[in-house]
Amino acid sequence: MVAVALAASLGAVAFALAVWMLPRPLVLPAFSVVAVSAAGLLALLAWRLPRPRTAARVTYWDVAGALTFIGVCAALLSDPEQALPLMEVRRGEQPVGMN
Repeated sequence: MVAVALAASLGAVAFALAVWMLPRPLVLPAFSVVAVSAAGLLALLAWRLPRPRTAARVTYWDVAGALTFIGVCAALLSDPEQALPLMEVRRGEQPVGMN
């Protein structure tokens, strides 16, 4: 139950920070990256902890699955045309670390 509360509060904080700090077209793509990353970390935690996967209560696996679903939905709702110019490398410029 603590994992659900922690995931919900971290998700709300991440979304609030994204809305506050990022341009509007980048909020959903950034939130999807945060949600899927948090799901991956929580899945690693669930994999390392020796608890039964068929528990009657909500498990870390359940929360990781919910975060993955939320991240995928946020990615589907975002408009990729708005975020693509920020991720493209301009002609004549090399990516950082490619010298």
